[in-house]
Amino acid sequence: MKNKLVYLAKLLCVVIFLSFLFACSSNLSKTENKSPVDNSVQKDEASYGSIINEENASTNSSSKSSSNTALEGRKVIFTASLVIESTNYTKSIGILEKMIEIYGGYIQDSNVETNTSSLSMKSSRKATYTIRIPSGEMITFLSKSGDIGNIILNTSKGEDVTDQFFDTQAHLGTLKIQEDRLLELLKKAANLKDILDLEDRISQVRYEIEQLTGTLKQLTSRVDLSTVTITINEVETITAPKPDGFWAQVVDAFGTSVNALVSTLKTLSLILVVVSPFVFTLLTICLIIYIFYRLVNRKKKPKI
Repeated sequence: MKNKLVYLAKLLCVVIFLSFLFACSSNLSKTENKSPVDNSVQKDEASYGSIINEENASTNSSSKSSSNTALEGRKVIFTASLVIESTNYTKSIGILEKMIEIYGGYIQDSNVETNTSSLSMKSSRKATYTIRIPSGEMITFLSKSGDIGNIILNTSKGEDVTDQFFDTQAHLGTLKIQEDRLLELLKKAANLKDILDLEDRISQVRYEIEQLTGTLKQLTSRVDLSTVTITINEVETITAPKPDGFWAQVVDAFGTSVNALVSTLKTLSLILVVVSPFVFTLLTICLIIYIFYRLVNRKKKPKI
């Protein structure tokens, strides 16, 4: 009986040992299989991120295509106006001219003024450019205009001339057909009066054709090339944006008042410097008149 108990105990130990080995091997296999699963998850997450980026890109492209579709077939004249401050006038002009070249535009008109203050004796320059930019590049051009300087005014508008364009085009086609018919009638006319009347009518039709052709060319030019007016002002300091909040506005107003006071004192000092020669001359003349008056009165005074 004792031997059987020992045998059963040994058998139980073997079973427990085998169970322990089986459990360890299963845990090890799970541990080994864990990293590939994580890597696949990371790969899935990365691919999901790329899908999201692709969706965003497609959304942006679709929005651009939708905006282009909205303007497709339309004749729209775009105009814009910019006022820019710059502390480096020469550099800003160079950037503007380079941008015009990059975006395929040209300068239609330009005007440069130099203003000199009689008190501060400082000169500042102001340049106004009228630029023609391809309409497809106008939005990008305006978005990059901040590279020129500090923009203090930016306005733009679009004028839809689709109806005017196609009405003019249709009227022009009708007149050309009418011209061809009049020319055919002129070939068949035998009466001098009819010939003169037809020639007069043909002249009128051709004049209208020339007028409408010029109108179409002008509309096409204004549609294909947007007009941008840019004014660049040379300044000593850039205009700071207005702060938000009551106390920030109070501090800004106080600083503005202090700057105004300092500027006023400087102006008064300059005025005194400018006026001082005149005051000195006037005082000298008054002194000479006073001395002369005293001398004359002394000679006229009777002796006792």
